[in-house]
Amino acid sequence: MNETLKTIHNLRSIRSFSDRDISPDILESIIDASLRAASSSARQPYSIIVIEDHDLLTKFFYGGNKALVYCIDLNRIAAFAKYVGKDWYAGDIVDFVTCSTDTVLAAQTAVLAGKSLGVDSLITNVLHRTGLEKVYEILNLPDHNVFPLITLSFGYAKSEPPFQKGRARTGIVHYGRYQEMTPEEIKGQVDFYSRDENHMMLFVSEEKLHEKGFKNYFEWFFTEWWDGKSSFNQDFYSILTKMGFLKNNH
Repeated sequence: MNETLKTIHNLRSIRSFSDRDISPDILESIIDASLRAASSSARQPYSIIVIEDHDLLTKFFYGGNKALVYCIDLNRIAAFAKYVGKDWYAGDIVDFVTCSTDTVLAAQTAVLAGKSLGVDSLITNVLHRTGLEKVYEILNLPDHNVFPLITLSFGYAKSEPPFQKGRARTGIVHYGRYQEMTPEEIKGQVDFYSRDENHMMLFVSEEKLHEKGFKNYFEWFFTEWWDGKSSFNQDFYSILTKMGFLKNNH
């Protein structure tokens, strides 16, 4: 592997950070690299909120030394349109999807840049679970055209995690055209996820699955972890409507 591939394959999600500081130069290098990510029409339709307040980092960002909150943000684009005397309506669901893509690309680039500089990270949706109205207040976000999409906590790990999370390939990579998984492939993947050695499970082990009476990981997952009824669905809908992304403004 070359150094870039080594960086990618050594990524970890860290939830316990040391007290070691990230230097200003390293932080700015991460941000500068993030800004180089691909962006539709070169708009860069996002804002990056840099969090350095210790109390906020402890309360909301897993105790990272720094955090970057990536927000979809169309206010710059709207300002440019107004400057040249054009009517431009910021936001709709198409823009939300496109801007989400651009924003996540920038965030993932920051993660890779950080790892290449020895800085660990955690990608989290913690702010979505905090209550979005509260998030807008804490971050002083505008009441239009902005949505906090994803958060990165950065720091140096207290210790190296004992294993790397597994990744599946079957049913994900398709050559030429999409192909549905066969029943045998589905069973094989369910078995793959359900074995400790592959490190695919959240918060349970093979032993705990059996203790709880579940035959495999996905029985537990769809019973105890995710029932398809997110407690913050209404929060999302309300904020995205207010921001203009769920309305056809044209």
